[in-house]
Amino acid sequence: MIARHGKAEQDSPTGKDADRRLTLRGENQARWLGETLLTSGYQDAVVLTSQAERARRTAEIVCEVLGIEPIVAPGLMLGRTASDALEVIDQHRDRSRLIVVGHNPTMSELATILTRGLGRSCLGLKTGSAAMIELKGEPMPGIASLDGVIRLDD
Repeated sequence: MIARHGKAEQDSPTGKDADRRLTLRGENQARWLGETLLTSGYQDAVVLTSQAERARRTAEIVCEVLGIEPIVAPGLMLGRTASDALEVIDQHRDRSRLIVVGHNPTMSELATILTRGLGRSCLGLKTGSAAMIELKGEPMPGIASLDGVIRLDD
């Protein structure tokens, strides 16, 4: 599963983009996502996240619901590419359930590359949404199937 962090504040107290916090809506999106994944059997998932506040907090809330701990993955940090994220996924491909929490444009590009291949129109994940992807084997362009995109309705 590839998730974009929940809705975040426009600015951070420090002025740094990486320090932007989730809004109440973003927290609710993350909680809903965790509850949805709980009913879908994701309690044994590995959750990988960017260290930026909004993504890390999204992952923490999801993990609180699932009863697991998130892992910060430097390859998911702001400014990293879909190729970097593919490497992160490849390092954990032995896991049956993987939740990747990060930022756009990387998360949308990653979901698109895995399900549609290179050079295709982008899925465009909104804040708080998750692409449910089935990947068998090595993460390569166009190899995965998209089972749907989920998001707490506005």
